[in-house]
Amino acid sequence: MFGIISLAVGLNNGTGGSVQAIENQKTTIQTLLEAAIEGTMPTGIQWGGLACGIIGVTVIVIQPAKESDELDNINKAIEEQREAYAQDK
Repeated sequence: MFGIISLAVGLNNGTGGSVQAIENQKTTIQTLLEAAIEGTMPTGIQWGGLACGIIGVTVIVIQPAKESDELDNINKAIEEQREAYAQDK
């Protein structure tokens, strides 16, 4: 639930990609918790998948933020669409 709300807010503010990437790390956490609690060690392929997931999230999150002009243009376009939708009603 928290992930979905964070994604919606992130998409509205232009940071949805990072939020979605972090939210998708739940499978990594679940796998590590299962290994700790159940005592089952992940296979080599699972370790590789965990590493790829963590590296992928790191690459997405450390990217520089969008320029504020680009965000202003996006917000302006969204507002124009809302106004057009409100006039159609």
